[in-house]
Amino acid sequence: MLKLILGMLLLSPLALAAETTAHVTSRASVSVVSDTDAVSPGVAYHVGLRFQLAPGWHIYSRDPGDAGIPPELTWEGAEVGPIAWPAPQRFSEGDLVTRGYAGEVLLASEARGSGLLQLRANWLICNNICVPEEASFTLKLPEGIAAPSAEAPLFATLPQEASVGLWQALLFALLGGLILNVMPCVFPILAMKGFAIARLSGESRQAARQQAWLYTLGVMLSFAGIGLGLLGLRQAGESLGWGFQFQSPVFVVVITWVLFAVGLNLSGVFEVNSRLAGVGQGLVSREGWMGSFFAGVLAVLVATPCTAPFMGAAIAAALTAPGWQTVLVFLAMGLGLATPTTLVAMIPAVTRALPRPGAWMVVLKQALAFPMYAATAWLVWVASVQSGEAGVLSAVAGLVLVGFAAWVQRFGRRFGRGLAGLALLVLLTLLPDLRSGNDTPEIADRYTPQRLAELRAEGRPVFVNMTAAWCVTCLVNERVALHPQSVQAAFALGNVAYLKGDWTRQDPEITRFLHDKGRDGVPLYVFYPAHGGAPIVLPQVLTPAALLQALSG
Repeated sequence: MLKLILGMLLLSPLALAAETTAHVTSRASVSVVSDTDAVSPGVAYHVGLRFQLAPGWHIYSRDPGDAGIPPELTWEGAEVGPIAWPAPQRFSEGDLVTRGYAGEVLLASEARGSGLLQLRANWLICNNICVPEEASFTLKLPEGIAAPSAEAPLFATLPQEASVGLWQALLFALLGGLILNVMPCVFPILAMKGFAIARLSGESRQAARQQAWLYTLGVMLSFAGIGLGLLGLRQAGESLGWGFQFQSPVFVVVITWVLFAVGLNLSGVFEVNSRLAGVGQGLVSREGWMGSFFAGVLAVLVATPCTAPFMGAAIAAALTAPGWQTVLVFLAMGLGLATPTTLVAMIPAVTRALPRPGAWMVVLKQALAFPMYAATAWLVWVASVQSGEAGVLSAVAGLVLVGFAAWVQRFGRRFGRGLAGLALLVLLTLLPDLRSGNDTPEIADRYTPQRLAELRAEGRPVFVNMTAAWCVTCLVNERVALHPQSVQAAFALGNVAYLKGDWTRQDPEITRFLHDKGRDGVPLYVFYPAHGGAPIVLPQVLTPAALLQALSG
């Protein structure tokens, strides 16, 4: 009987556990699991990072929404594909909406090759506070005949995001590019192209077609360049998405100057001739073939902050697909953006319906300068968010220099060009002063242990705000509790010093401050009363009433 039982156990396909030791905190239990208990050569299997989250806690999805950051997983030892992201839940706090997961979630991927896998993972977990966590895992699967593990049902029942096919991605990219034509980001360039289309009625059909194809070529090559750039950055280990160039303050400010120069040209401040066509704004504003090509390039560059319907799914598919598919999807998006302008020029009936050239075109040309100025104002605001006061100063100083360079063109060739060249050289000296992240606030507003000690030694009351850009609770609290006029008046009346610690990037001094107060995440609000009074730790969900009560003593 004993032999019979042992034989049945050896022959039965009992599922073996394929799970690492869990990383356990009071917030979650996290482990690596596999859907198989053995690895066969050449046979694909699945692995994933399993989160079992405590009630009230959540992590973020690939697209976290208004705040938060998604988990980052780095696998070694086997070929592991992209994450099959589950469909996210929506979390609302005030007017901010984020997307992520609560309860139990599995971030699964397909794997091939070795059964020895190592994973380095970091994630952000939030409730009323947000805590960045990290852990390393090692999973060893023996070689043999693959059989489902005890954890296999986790993979079979996983609700998947709509991860779209190539043809669907191409269709969505084409539709997204078409809709992009009516998005606010692209409107300034389309206004300029509208003027160019109006001129086509007075030209031959062949010239109209040539300009349309050159505009399309500029759009398509620019989209291909963005796709190749994202591929290169992905190979280098970076994780960037659509519109990544607008994360650079230098790029934002340069585009601000270019659009402003285009507006000045449309307003008639200066005219671009063939000898000035090498200047960036001249290339965009220039009439004829060269102007059409560079209008397409600029249309793509300024379109990237906008995401039209259908584009999200197409871009997500492109960024996780093989390289050639990524470029193909971006080319389809470019075709969608260029199609309306191309069709207008290619269909004779549409061209014939356009009004004939006349004095009205001068008025239209000048009117189309104002969308350029509106885009300029918007980009100055973007620079202010990225680089603070220094970014605004560089941007508007550059606008003055661009205006001066355009104006002096009328004072003769040599003299005017000399002054314009000098202005452009001064313009270039403004770029090195731009920085990302607005990381140069006044010393009185930035938290350091030394500054806190100095203010307390002076006997001043001090309010310390420990925050981070990815913390949605922090953002809500700042809007609700710190911005009201009554709170600002109380700060001024009580001569309260306001210190802000930014934990968006790891900062050892802020980490020590959090640990000293018994916390391991943000937000944390501490009020130090005047003349050395004992510090008061305020609630994590801050209200104006709670803050005013602490300030009044």
